[in-house]
Amino acid sequence: MKIDHIRSLLIATATGLFISLFHSCSDINEIQQPFLDQAGRIYVGKIDSLQINGGTGRVEIVGSARYARTARTCRVSWGDSSQREFAMSEILDGDSVRILLNDIPEGNYMFSVQTFDEAGNKSIKESGHGISYGEEYRLSCTPKMVVKLETNPSTVLLHWSLIDHAVRMKVEYDAQDGTVKEVAVSPDDILTEIPLSDCKLGGRIISTTYILPEAHALDTIILEPMVQYFPESAEFPVDKTLFRIMNLPTDNTGCTYVHWAGPFPPEYLIDDNTATKFHTGDTFDVPTSNGVPCHVTIDLGVRARLSKYRVFAELADWTPSRIQLWGIDELTPENYTTLSSMDPGWEDEARAKGWTLLSDNRAGGDFTDNTYTIPDDNKITTRYIRIRFMASRSGDTGPNTFVLANELYFWANVIESLE
Repeated sequence: MKIDHIRSLLIATATGLFISLFHSCSDINEIQQPFLDQAGRIYVGKIDSLQINGGTGRVEIVGSARYARTARTCRVSWGDSSQREFAMSEILDGDSVRILLNDIPEGNYMFSVQTFDEAGNKSIKESGHGISYGEEYRLSCTPKMVVKLETNPSTVLLHWSLIDHAVRMKVEYDAQDGTVKEVAVSPDDILTEIPLSDCKLGGRIISTTYILPEAHALDTIILEPMVQYFPESAEFPVDKTLFRIMNLPTDNTGCTYVHWAGPFPPEYLIDDNTATKFHTGDTFDVPTSNGVPCHVTIDLGVRARLSKYRVFAELADWTPSRIQLWGIDELTPENYTTLSSMDPGWEDEARAKGWTLLSDNRAGGDFTDNTYTIPDDNKITTRYIRIRFMASRSGDTGPNTFVLANELYFWANVIESLE
């Protein structure tokens, strides 16, 4: 009985093992069958290492063709159903391919590249992301622009914003001479200086930004020009510490008559002290200090486009009632006038010697403190000026007449250092 029982267990065990092995083999066959079915399939070498470069309405696909030796055509697909096919001979460049896709609507795409041989066998697809740029992208970009504009006596300072992807700038501005000029600005610049003398106040600053949206983009995108403006006005006091009285041959040298508590030289006009004064002399004094009209020549120590000036004078019969301002940029002995300022021909000689009449003004109020504006048409760049006292409050002119003034002040739209 015991032997029969053992025999039965052995038979049952063997039967179970056989059934298990049968099922195991069936499972393996099921797993391997898809691969066995494809055993005769031929794969074409693919284009790999894709780099997709975006452009304006177009995209370029660059890749390696080292494994695509048997490929004859290439298909590029993107979006829902868009695709284009190329002969490999069209796109091969050595061991690389370059595929240019034109007329691609603006947008972000996933591009798939697949090759085929003559028998229709195909490669595994290789995919990559690319962008076709257009008007929507261009309008979304922020151009480089002036975020702060400063003026000082000699320059206009343009402070620029910093932006990404800018590769070039074109900056133009309205110049003083009526032309449009270009100034060099690089995409990384944060500050640009333009000589104030060259700028048209209230004129345009036109900046155009050129964008490269990605490192290997096919096209530079030109943004809409940004139009900004210079200030309508700019005015600065001229530093009187640089002034110098010239004392030219026909200049009035002021009264030195001690009985009048003199001297009262023209240097007092620019000493920044209203308690001192310039006072012309009398017949007993130096001849060049006598009479009205008279003039004093001043070296400003800078080149300036004067905009206005102020004359402060104490109230007296000799307070000036009419004043002229003349200017010249370069001064040599050839420009010296030889006639007395009282001579009727003085103005003609001054003009012939290169002097320009900047302003001719009559004092208002009580004549003691008046500021005079220089007309725009007369605003020239000048270094030397002549203040010419034409008449006094008493109305007297000619020899043996007098005039006095305590202090002069000048302002300019542009001031250029002589250095």
